[in-house]
Amino acid sequence: MHAPKQWFNLIVLLLAISLASVAHAKAESLNDGLQQVGKGHLTWWGISVYHATLYSIDGRYHPEQLHALQINYRISVSAEKLAERSLDEIEQIFGPFTKRQQMIKALQKVFCDVDKGDTIIGYNHPGQGATFYCNGQRVGYLDDPKLAEAFFAIWLHPETSEPELRRELLGAVQ
Repeated sequence: MHAPKQWFNLIVLLLAISLASVAHAKAESLNDGLQQVGKGHLTWWGISVYHATLYSIDGRYHPEQLHALQINYRISVSAEKLAERSLDEIEQIFGPFTKRQQMIKALQKVFCDVDKGDTIIGYNHPGQGATFYCNGQRVGYLDDPKLAEAFFAIWLHPETSEPELRRELLGAVQ
């Protein structure tokens, strides 16, 4: 017995939608369509911590537009430590938060434990939140736009603890 034409069309439509969403997620995780703004390297007490690359739609940083930060780690660190350190850096810029543990938990959900050679990519969707990938696999979505903006401020805010790295990421250093 043949399926009615409506069922066939519905199945084709659902298949097309699912393939399109998979293709979009894969493209986003590979920086497809985004251009490099700049890149830099962080060392701490002579230890190479990570290499970072900033991407945007047109190769120039615009805080109000989609941008991505790719971090290639040179050390191993847990998602918990990444979240704690990230919030420490955010608080250095914006001051202490009253909901510190809640914010750490939100960040932990979008990070992964990393080993030397692992990569985390975060996509900031200004006004909406941020999507995070670890080694090309989606880890999670940070649905708090203010926390997402504060997270990217770690590298991009004028008051960052690493002004030279900021200059490199923004393409000001060649």
